[in-house]
Amino acid sequence: MNLSTGDDSQQLSYVHQVLHATPHELVSQTAQVGHRHLYIDGGRAIQAFLRAGLITELTITVIPMQISMASSQLL
Repeated sequence: MNLSTGDDSQQLSYVHQVLHATPHELVSQTAQVGHRHLYIDGGRAIQAFLRAGLITELTITVIPMQISMASSQLL
């Protein structure tokens, strides 16, 4: 899929793959094809990469939630 960045002379190409590998294997495989940065998302995936010592930068997003009668029934 190509995504226009607003400048028609510059196109970004996005590709995704499903890989079954350990965090170290994944980093090694992606480095072999020139990738230097990975976006890791999902609780278990993040935990595995943290345990492997492969996370060098962590972005935490806080999403505010309105507390109401409806949300209290979920607890």
